[in-house]
Amino acid sequence: MKKISILFMTVAYISAFSQKDTSIILKEVEVNASRQTLTLKEAPKNIYVISSEEIKTSTARSIADILYLVPGIDVRSRGPFGIQTDVGIRGGTFDQTLIMIDGIKLLDPQTGHHAMNVPIQPEDIERIEILPGGASRMFGQGAFSGAINIVTKTQKEKQNQVDLIAGQNGLFEGIFQLNRTIKNTWKFYNSVNFLKHNGYIFNTDAERFSLNLKANKSNENNSFSFIIGVNTSRFGAQNFYSFLYPEQHETIKHLLTAISYTYYGDLWTHKLNIYYREHHDRFELFREGRNFYSYSPENYFIKENGDTAKFLNGVYYRGHNFHLTRTSTIDWHSTLDMGFFGNLNLGYEFRTEWIWSNRLGFNLMESIKMPFEENVLLTRYHNRINNSFSIDHYLPITKKVSVNYGIWKNINSFFGSNTLYGLDILWKKNQKQSFWIGFNKAFRMPTYTDLFYNVGGAIGSINLKPEISFNYEVGMRRFTPSSSSSISFFIRDSKQLIDWIRYPDSNQVFAANITQVLFYGMEGFFKKLFNKNPLRISWIQVNASYTDFTRINQNFSSLYALDILKYKVALSTSYRLIKNLDFSHQIIYLNRKGTYRDSNNSINTYPETILVNIKATYTLHKNTLYLEISNMFDQIHMDRGGIVLPGRWIRVGWSHNF
Repeated sequence: MKKISILFMTVAYISAFSQKDTSIILKEVEVNASRQTLTLKEAPKNIYVISSEEIKTSTARSIADILYLVPGIDVRSRGPFGIQTDVGIRGGTFDQTLIMIDGIKLLDPQTGHHAMNVPIQPEDIERIEILPGGASRMFGQGAFSGAINIVTKTQKEKQNQVDLIAGQNGLFEGIFQLNRTIKNTWKFYNSVNFLKHNGYIFNTDAERFSLNLKANKSNENNSFSFIIGVNTSRFGAQNFYSFLYPEQHETIKHLLTAISYTYYGDLWTHKLNIYYREHHDRFELFREGRNFYSYSPENYFIKENGDTAKFLNGVYYRGHNFHLTRTSTIDWHSTLDMGFFGNLNLGYEFRTEWIWSNRLGFNLMESIKMPFEENVLLTRYHNRINNSFSIDHYLPITKKVSVNYGIWKNINSFFGSNTLYGLDILWKKNQKQSFWIGFNKAFRMPTYTDLFYNVGGAIGSINLKPEISFNYEVGMRRFTPSSSSSISFFIRDSKQLIDWIRYPDSNQVFAANITQVLFYGMEGFFKKLFNKNPLRISWIQVNASYTDFTRINQNFSSLYALDILKYKVALSTSYRLIKNLDFSHQIIYLNRKGTYRDSNNSINTYPETILVNIKATYTLHKNTLYLEISNMFDQIHMDRGGIVLPGRWIRVGWSHNF
């Protein structure tokens, strides 16, 4: 019986090494990121895969740390360990990148700032699949500049594990993973993660908890699975969203549940996903708590030293922002194997998005209580319903040439209808080398923050329209049994681009549709696996990207859309030094285009940054000891203007399998 997965296409590169003889393996695997199951030779797109082995050898303590190594991805962290991270692809913003877990879309109608609030950590990941470029004809709204699918681990026998990690700045992290099989049918993977640290500068302390449960059951014709994920975090947010009012704080609560069923027939494969996501956000522009502000009987916030939380004389900060979002989705796909005529894919998706807030949306006739908060009423509300239909066809014309084309029709209750389409063509020159060319139209709807926010000098607009992009790409890939490489060139012509902009001599920022911006660039990738060699190198990988843009209107400064990562180079190397002792390092060069205003309202350019991270691991029987050093040379590093990230951070860890 032929199994056809529902989403991406690619191969994973997995290296296995022993003490005396290092074996090299390149395996083709099924991944969840397109409508076909294709090997990399057959995929008419540029796709990157990060395997669990690569994650394990890195110093990554969060998904954000992992993505730093991928070409074309702009990781913009406001704090360490992924406590708040924005991810852009090919010059796109955090709102233009679609994040998925096992194909489940994590669309947040409030803001893309929450897209990376996920209930999984690096230890839970089997692989990460990255599809650069507009992908709305495959995934719909949100995949404006690309998509990232995080594939989580499934149950594996005898792989229970506990990790304890400690480090500078009062860091502690505990990880527990448990695998179980019930009655030889149900397979369970469970993980719990807790992290806490005291901060590296004032008001950067953080605490994070995540719980992940995954279960699956399958036979020859049927597969059933469900996921439950919970994560909470609270963190000092010094200068995160405003230099005028720096002492900010945020608390997040997130629930994700999903049920999936797949039927495998002789010709048809049917898959149904039903999932629900709930997100709670408490944002304090003036942090409340000990040594910070407290609420006074006079209905404003004040410190012990008498400092009041105010915007202007006589204009006081009256309370925090509270937002509750709920999204429900039914996602159905069917694939028909047409033999010589390839595969035909049909799909339908129904999604509802709700928000209750004291800042965003229209006025409620009757307020509701904010869950898990005392004496907090949500006075505003909005809801929108989204229906979409898709058809996609993969056609192998000859043994060397294939095409993949499709249409996605989106109908939204608030923004009307949009039609997305695209075509990708692949030419396989030989067994080692292939070329592709593609065109795809993509779109994104404004978030509720874009539409309704009006606090602290930021003004949204209810008149915003969905942004549109036309994506063009050409590329080449080549691989041998011990190496792989690719290079691609892209253009994204963006219309009605949504951004927060500031006009000259103004301290306010406005949400607006920019007329037109043209993004362009290139990406390169090379990986080499080694057998025996005097330097004891297991593998080496180099990623590089270049992104730039031109725009028509020049009379404003951009807060997000035109503040991009121009140059990025990442070098990763893994060594087997002696028996049981492994060493790895990552060197990352970042050069950002754009400027930012600091706390003195001065305009600054971003500093060039070179980050060096190292990890040493010693394994003996069921125990592993490891040392991690991030930003080894203590470089000044900021992904978002004026928000300084940590310098050198040393961590030690112990892992035990049982």
